[in-house]
Amino acid sequence: MKKIIVLLLVIHIFLGLGAVSYGLDLKAETDKFTAKHSNFTFGLGWAGNEFLGVVTKDGLGYAESSYGLNNFLGFSYTWIYGTPTDEAIADAAAEVAKENGGEDKISLSDLKMLTKQKLNVGSQNYFRLGTVYLLVPFVAQYGWMFPVGDIARFQIGFGLPLLFNVGMNFDF
Repeated sequence: MKKIIVLLLVIHIFLGLGAVSYGLDLKAETDKFTAKHSNFTFGLGWAGNEFLGVVTKDGLGYAESSYGLNNFLGFSYTWIYGTPTDEAIADAAAEVAKENGGEDKISLSDLKMLTKQKLNVGSQNYFRLGTVYLLVPFVAQYGWMFPVGDIARFQIGFGLPLLFNVGMNFDF
């Protein structure tokens, strides 16, 4: 009986019947990776980063812009640079799928994780304009933003009204 079970197991492995097929539609998944969506953001910091606001992100979690109330009792808008283009995301996802045996051999979570690793975005630049005390146009900042996982962004920069600014935003 043991010999029959071992023989069946060998045949099963040899024929590849044990392989998992995920059947991903690469085009549909990369469309999800490049789709833009808005999230609520909550910020802590010593700067003009959004205390309460909205951030626009792509499907991989890279921020593209944000706006909201800042901690100077004013409003601010932030332009974020260094986000991968839609074409770069699609190319990276296609390369990852190819390197891992094709669309049928890679799971969606692995495709997303490996695509982010291939893009290798460690930091982004930002430029922020805003107001102080609701009306006075006095917030102008430039700096660097570092993603912390998919839900947080650490920011460090310089500008007005404070020469040095540091902040952390959590996106929900």
